[in-house]
Amino acid sequence: MVWFAAHRQGMLAAKGTIGGADDAFARGFASIAVTPSGDFLIGYTRFAATAFASAAYAWHSSSDPANQIRGERVFASGQAAYDYEFCNSFGCRWGDYSATVLDPLDPNTRWTFQQFAAIPLVSGGRYRIAVAAIRPPCGDVDCGPCQSCKAFQCVTAANGTACIDGSACTSGDACHNGSCVGLPKLCTSSDACHAPAGCDAMTGGCLLKAANDGAACTDGNACTSGDTCKGGGCTGARLYCTEPDSCHVADCDTDTGKCEHVGGVGAPCYSANDCADSLRCDGISCVPNPVCAKGPP
Repeated sequence: MVWFAAHRQGMLAAKGTIGGADDAFARGFASIAVTPSGDFLIGYTRFAATAFASAAYAWHSSSDPANQIRGERVFASGQAAYDYEFCNSFGCRWGDYSATVLDPLDPNTRWTFQQFAAIPLVSGGRYRIAVAAIRPPCGDVDCGPCQSCKAFQCVTAANGTACIDGSACTSGDACHNGSCVGLPKLCTSSDACHAPAGCDAMTGGCLLKAANDGAACTDGNACTSGDTCKGGGCTGARLYCTEPDSCHVADCDTDTGKCEHVGGVGAPCYSANDCADSLRCDGISCVPNPVCAKGPP
């Protein structure tokens, strides 16, 4: 992938490449952010015939030779293949969510947002967006979340120092012997027909899977009975109500489970014959329209 930097006046300041002809990886869908001091960060997607699409970045320091870019770092590895499931008449889209920006409160911190191929929830392709905050490294080495840079050396932070472990499935992250450790999020099932299937490290949401087929459950409908789980759903046998006469329609109240009868005096009759439209209820029986009762002349 070719990169270049230009002065505000439009003159070329530097250019270079990431990877090369003998590199097995391809790179693309890049975005860039430049600091006032001349440092810049490039975020992009890295992929290959034998590697899933991953989120990566490379950077350049103003103290580096003009055409030099520092080694790339993959900060979110691809997890699965991304196929044409989401293609449309405009083609297979990727890269719409590539963005690299400077932190508005700290211009020496750069943020990059890049897509990577994630494990599909059902079928077909699925992408996620990974986020990385990159600060000036300690020499040529990025210090870890439980380290700080002092005199170009990464120094381990004291135990208990707050940190960010990069997982949305933990809380209370703190340093312990140089590692950033958080308390895992406990996921529970939402109902009798599901079981926990882990936590999504990107969103922090609990994942569920269908479970307990045949187990008793409650579908919230008072007009069913014998509710059981099947494929993650809760279903039961329907209660059928019978009409007391041809002047009423019977239905079940889903809140109470009781049969209700709709109709009465003056209501249309529910009778299947040629004069049904002219029949009217008189109490519990149907009274035919006199004209209809006589038949045609």
